[in-house]
Amino acid sequence: MRMHKMMVSIIVPCYNTGNYLRKCVNSILTQTYRDFELIIVDDGSTDGSSEICDEFKENDKRVRVVHQNNRGLVRSRKIGIGLARAEYILFIDSDDWIIDTYVQEMVNATSNGHFDVVAASAKFDYQGGTVECHNSIIESFDTGGDMQNFRKQMLCCKNYFVMGILPYLWNKLIRADLLRDCISVVPDNIEVGEDVAFLMTVLLKARSIRIMEGTGYHYCVRTGSMMDNNEPEREKSNVVALHHYLYKIFSENEGFSDLMPQLRRFSVHHIFTRCLYAAQEFFCEICFFPYRNVQEGDCVSVYGAGAFGKSLYRELEKNKKIKTGQWIDQNAEVYKNNELNIVSPDEMHIDDATKIVIAVLDLEMANSIKNDILKKYGVSQKSVEVLSVSERETDDLLASMGMEVF
Repeated sequence: MRMHKMMVSIIVPCYNTGNYLRKCVNSILTQTYRDFELIIVDDGSTDGSSEICDEFKENDKRVRVVHQNNRGLVRSRKIGIGLARAEYILFIDSDDWIIDTYVQEMVNATSNGHFDVVAASAKFDYQGGTVECHNSIIESFDTGGDMQNFRKQMLCCKNYFVMGILPYLWNKLIRADLLRDCISVVPDNIEVGEDVAFLMTVLLKARSIRIMEGTGYHYCVRTGSMMDNNEPEREKSNVVALHHYLYKIFSENEGFSDLMPQLRRFSVHHIFTRCLYAAQEFFCEICFFPYRNVQEGDCVSVYGAGAFGKSLYRELEKNKKIKTGQWIDQNAEVYKNNELNIVSPDEMHIDDATKIVIAVLDLEMANSIKNDILKKYGVSQKSVEVLSVSERETDDLLASMGMEVF
């Protein structure tokens, strides 16, 4: 298959990211792969981002800029897709950046246009350092039977809470025609999980995908944003809305029976990381759900500073029945510079008067951490706890929040 000379449209939705925008756009314009167009969709910025966009447009003919009133991320992406003229589309968030060979690596991975989707890994940049994040599946799927097998594990695979591929749109190269087929399906008003909504819609239609190890995409974690959750009820409503949408598109697919168990697990994962308070209110007879051995008056330390760990520690600080202990993570130095009071495992204080809850949703990894702590400190089994939630409790929790149960 002979490819067009300009084969990639890079879409950057932008809203009030003036402090980061120049680094983002410069990282795109200095790519070793030159055959691309850059479409920046300015979603009603008020911080000077609009002027920065126009400046880049004036200085580089590959840059196109669209200004619109604030309409949200989903709508901004749809506008960009509608304007794209290339064979493939790459999304980049306006506060992130890419290494200079990133586009070339993604294009090479299409095997001269054979694959509909290319999925990369990524690096998460904190002020104190970088943490790599990889797909659980590293493989290519390029036949009907292959894609059927892929869909059985694309959202959740292995043990209970492990995702098959990173659920983001910004580390994917996707065939433009495929995206155009999907844009009318995704509702504009999805505010949480927009990437998952878009991505799952695409993957249900894709004929092939290559999943690679490359970590040329840098996702920037802003200081002060890691513990923000100022509108918990809105978060809850958004989690429910995403579940409704995924349930709808999965129920219309012939792989329904393989997709629904993944959705159950994903939605519980989403509740735990976005609105854990709702689960703790529903299971109020458990002092610190989903950890059963925590009793009133205990001192509790949290091991893990990922999305679940942040959510759990936030709820721990609110819980008046138990005492707040340490917050522990192996990447403590990285997180400390993002204004989080986290200590390394070497600084951990533990005895039988302290409960350590492992805030890791990968149960295999969580049990490994638990065994290491038990071996090193010689405390009782009940002092270190991994989350526990049954399928019955999962269904009850989903139903309590108005989500479809299957």
